[in-house]
Amino acid sequence: MKLQQRKRRRVFSKTAAILYSSRRLYSNDFIDIKIASFSPTSETENARCIGVVSKKIGNAVTRNLLKRRLRSIWHTLDLKTTKYHWIFFCKKGIEKASYETIRIAISTAHQKFLKKQTIQATNHEPVDIDPDQKTTKA
Repeated sequence: MKLQQRKRRRVFSKTAAILYSSRRLYSNDFIDIKIASFSPTSETENARCIGVVSKKIGNAVTRNLLKRRLRSIWHTLDLKTTKYHWIFFCKKGIEKASYETIRIAISTAHQKFLKKQTIQATNHEPVDIDPDQKTTKA
């Protein structure tokens, strides 16, 4: 009798699933910003702010300070209303950047995101079909 081998599926956490489904939005010398869309399954589910700060950047105090700054900027710019998860990957050198410099970088990414959204909205306008002629009108 042969034993059947089971294929093991890797189970990802919710945060890991968000990271794998994300796409790059903005990058500079000290931060990479990605976004991942989501469809809320309930009224309580909201957009998330995920700060990824490696141990190469500094000690725990420095890393926690950066995460607090990122969350503060995320709330200040009201990015949770975009219905996207925002993922911030910090690079070496961000510990020397001021709060204002980081805020400007994230604000620039947000402006770029809004510009993309308006372009997509104008390119995907609904097309009316006349039932009598069966031709499309733009």
